Amino acid sequence: MPEFGASSSTRYLVFEADASILWNADVDEPTCCGAGTAFDFLGDGVAEAMYADETTMWIFDGTSGDVVLQRPRSSWTNIEYPVVADVDNDGSAEIVVVSNEHNGMTAPTVEVFRDAQDRWIQPRQIWNQHTYHVTNVREDATIPQFEPPSWSLLNTYRTNAQIEGGDVCHPRPEG
Repeated sequence: MPEFGASSSTRYLVFEADASILWNADVDEPTCCGAGTAFDFLGDGVAEAMYADETTMWIFDGTSGDVVLQRPRSSWTNIEYPVVADVDNDGSAEIVVVSNEHNGMTAPTVEVFRDAQDRWIQPRQIWNQHTYHVTNVREDATIPQFEPPSWSLLNTYRTNAQIEGGDVCHPRPEG
C-alpha cells in the first residue's frame, strides 16, 4: 500500500494509505512551501524520505522517521526539493539540493551529496521536471507520446526508479 509525505510549517508527516500518521518529524518551514521525495538508497525495500526546509536538508528512515542524515542549507523555499539521480554516471545515487540566501544565511547554490563508498543503489540519470514521475521521460531524455500512468505501474511520484545490477530500471518504465 502506498504511503505519502506532506508538510506543515513545523512538521513533516508520512501517512499510511488510510491517512493515519505513520510518523512525523519537526521541521522549520514557515512558508509551508517545502516539498519532499523518497528513494530506497540501501535497496532494502524501504524508501528513505527526503525533505528540505528553510535551514536543513533531511533524510528520514522510511519506517520509523528517525533522522538518517541532515545537512545545513538556506532557502526561502518555493518549489524546490531534494532530487535523486546518478549525476556522475558512477552507478550510485547522488542527492542534489539547492539553496539561496535566506535570513543572512548562505549555502552553496547547488550541492551534490553521495555515499563516500558509492554503496547507494543506482537510480536513473535523469530528473527532468518538478512533477517528475519516472514514466514522463525516458532515460535518453525523450518524452513518450503517450505517458503510461506511473501511479499504477510503479506506485511512485517524485521518486526515481532503481536500477539493479547496473542494467535497466526495474520495473522498466513503459514508453
